[in-house]
Amino acid sequence: MLRNQVQLITYADSLGGTLRDVSTFLEQYIKTAIGGVHLLPFYPSSADRGFAPLTHLEVEPAFGSWDDVRMLAEKYDLVADLTVNHLSCESAFFQDFLEKGSASTFAPLFLEVETFLDRHEAELAAMDSVYRPRPTLPYSTYKLWDGTTRQLWTTFTNQQIDLDVESEVTRQLMLTFVTHLMSQGVNLIRLDAVGYTVKRPWTSSF
Repeated sequence: MLRNQVQLITYADSLGGTLRDVSTFLEQYIKTAIGGVHLLPFYPSSADRGFAPLTHLEVEPAFGSWDDVRMLAEKYDLVADLTVNHLSCESAFFQDFLEKGSASTFAPLFLEVETFLDRHEAELAAMDSVYRPRPTLPYSTYKLWDGTTRQLWTTFTNQQIDLDVESEVTRQLMLTFVTHLMSQGVNLIRLDAVGYTVKRPWTSSF
């Protein structure tokens, strides 16, 4: 049963450097004052303080391991972030796409501008109203192994490739991530950047 108590929100390396340090801090100083811990992204990441995850199936080795995550989950409600809007350009998923293009199993994960426009029978100007967290274009150009280029939606930075949430491949990957997090003791999930996931032409898409 979930506790209706105060939750501490912290990065994995903010209370000493590792997840074990987080656990030690909680036990020594505030364990009676809280009922839950929200661990900000503790996955391998290429940018944005963890919010450009390579995967949600691994713990960044510098922070610790899944054993450390489970240790926290045994004593507190544990919240983890699921980055539903994007994955890192350095992820194995995206690197496979760069290597194989449309032949990649993971190609349907990533939202190509052309795919978006074709899907909605729209032109590039239909993206003009999109709300942006940064004053840059909502897409970036990437070169594939064969020298061709693709324009992919990048809401935040060119390190963070937007996922096509209308793709069944994306939905299955998110389900895999959620199932794994739950198996490691996570019992609450925050959907990071969820407001940016659904894109529609001629709207703010937020």
